[in-house]
Parts: sequence; C-alpha cells; structure tokens
Amino acid sequence: GVSVGPFAVVEDGVSVGAGTALLPGTVLHAGSRVGRDCRLGPHAVVGGEPMDGRFRGEPSFALLEDGVALRD
Repeated sequence: GVSVGPFAVVEDGVSVGAGTALLPGTVLHAGSRVGRDCRLGPHAVVGGEPMDGRFRGEPSFALLEDGVALRD
C-alpha cells in the first residue's frame, strides 16, 4: 500500500505506486505519476503549472520513477 502522512494533498488524476510514503505536508498536483517505493517529503511538491515562460496551458505532468527520494 501507500502511506499518506498528515496534511498531505493528492489531487485528482494522480497515480502512486505501491510502497511509496507521502510524508507530512507533501502535495501531488493533478496528473502527477509516482513510481513504487518512493519517499516524498516532508513538504515536497510534485507537479503543478510549469514555470517555463513558454507554457501556454497545454497538458503537462510530473513523472517520478521507482525508488525516488524527494524532499522540500
């Protein structure tokens, strides 16, 4: 299963692989894809609107492969 800590936010359309831990305050924005056995947080933010000035609203997503460790 997936472990979800307090105050973590998982928006619609997110997929999270088995064995992944979302530590307190982690945010997964819509469309994010997270692999198996990852450790995210505390307070990590994945996905959201790109910061690239050329972004014009086209579909986008963030992809984290298996075994990723990500902090704030």
